Amino acid sequence: MAESAYPTDSQISTFVTNSGVVLPSGYVFTNYGAAASAWWEEQTGYQPFLQTASATRTFNPPGDQPKNRSWTNLQWGGGTILNLNAAIANQAAFVSLSVQGVTAAWTLGTNFWLEPINAPAQGQPYTRIRFSYPIYGAAYCVSVTALWGWGATIPEDAFQAILRKGAQMAMVDILEGIATATLSIYQGDERFVIEPRILMKSGEGWGLYADRAAERYKFRNWGLI
Repeated sequence: MAESAYPTDSQISTFVTNSGVVLPSGYVFTNYGAAASAWWEEQTGYQPFLQTASATRTFNPPGDQPKNRSWTNLQWGGGTILNLNAAIANQAAFVSLSVQGVTAAWTLGTNFWLEPINAPAQGQPYTRIRFSYPIYGAAYCVSVTALWGWGATIPEDAFQAILRKGAQMAMVDILEGIATATLSIYQGDERFVIEPRILMKSGEGWGLYADRAAERYKFRNWGLI
């Protein structure tokens, strides 16, 4: 099952309470969903991870070889592989390519390709473009329009990881509030004193789950597959 949106504060609150955590009276979960989602995108390297509306990003032409040394018309490039440093989920998410303002000359599958070529079959997004010949041009002359993001939905394991990261963040904030005091628990006539910093480890399991999932989804410019 995949989710269409990141976890909300309400979903994180429900997860925490369903886990058996007794929250301080009146405690309100605020902005943990947004913080956990931002953490996920930073850790995985996909910004955005969840597909957004169509947008255009500009790039320098691939390569660093000068074609024209005139300072009035300096052109660079000479490469054929443009690293996008972002994700395009599939060909349906790709909109258009323009080089030096020309779009009509570029046809996907004819004079440029999205790579890694087998990425969707392996559950990975496209992360670069291969041109059929070296490209030269002025700075930022390459424009790519697409629905950027790892995918239109969030895989369930990723969603659960973000949910747990938000829960861990909330636990840290809650427990910080009592970390400077000691807690006394009575069982019958016996009194037990607990150092609250021990409780700061609460939520570590959730954090480890999130860390492992983020590692699986981390951006990698996969080889020429």
